[in-house]
Amino acid sequence: MKNFLLVMLSLVLSVGAMAQSETDGLVNALKKADWSGVEARMDDMVDLKLLDKDELKNMSRTQALVAFKQFYAERGIRQFDKLSEGGRGGMVYLVGKLSDGNKSYNLTLQLRQKNGQLVIITLRVS
Repeated sequence: MKNFLLVMLSLVLSVGAMAQSETDGLVNALKKADWSGVEARMDDMVDLKLLDKDELKNMSRTQALVAFKQFYAERGIRQFDKLSEGGRGGMVYLVGKLSDGNKSYNLTLQLRQKNGQLVIITLRVS
């Protein structure tokens, strides 16, 4: 029984570690405002919610990226800090803070596996 529990625990921990390592590239792209790196990790269609604006469903990757870049530029975002990450049922959630030096915004990304890579399907800033 102890061996079974140890095997199960190691599987759970390894899945969490795999998801975390898969998001490292995305986290680095957000920190550097590397838009080609962010775009490469977006699904073909993305749901987008920026602050008090209405949520836009099924935006193309290009439209979502343009809107997110515009948000960065308008707010003078200079920093991204990853706060947490978790997953359930094939989905991974990445939560972080965007900051302009004075004010910060919460960023929540929902990702799913597609062609062996995690891709953003929902991007929310609040």
